[in-house]
Amino acid sequence: MLTKEAVFDRIFVNTGFDKLDYMEGNNVFHFISPFTFYMAAIFWGALYYFILKKNYHQLIYARVNSKQKALKIIRGPYVYNIALFVTTYIMSIILFIHFSSDLDYIDQIQMIKQSSFLAISSVLICVGITLLIFHIYLKYSEVITLLVAFISIILLFVIDLNWHTTNIVFIGDDSYFIGGAVIGIILILIAHLILKNAKYETE
Repeated sequence: MLTKEAVFDRIFVNTGFDKLDYMEGNNVFHFISPFTFYMAAIFWGALYYFILKKNYHQLIYARVNSKQKALKIIRGPYVYNIALFVTTYIMSIILFIHFSSDLDYIDQIQMIKQSSFLAISSVLICVGITLLIFHIYLKYSEVITLLVAFISIILLFVIDLNWHTTNIVFIGDDSYFIGGAVIGIILILIAHLILKNAKYETE
């Protein structure tokens, strides 16, 4: 009999395909839901600088007379937007499972803990990727920027499926998503380093 955790596993993908009957094996269609989630979170975080025309970049830089301040204004409140999107999405899934399903919990506290750390690691990863593609956006077009985001998510999926000791983006034995949090922090640090040292047209 299915449980509420099974529904959560199907939405966010539990990598124990062979051990869990309800996952129905390693099906490529399982990954549509988490891919859409991460892509939407990144797009929502990048939306502010996507809709700001590049013609205004030079004007912003001239007004603040500082590259770092100009870049901060251009990329907008991306951290807040991503955190809001991720939290709202995961909370809505949890509430939907809790109130609309007649299924039982195996361990409700464990599920809440797992979803909380999933949210934290997802925010860190999406913030890191959004910062990295911001560097791409300043040099290239929006299409190339989104393509890089697309490829980045695919790479994280592949790494997670082959890294069995911890979890990055999928559900597994690591309820704390240590791998996801570490990779997210590394992406953020790398992105900040690139943005600090790179040359842009705003200069």
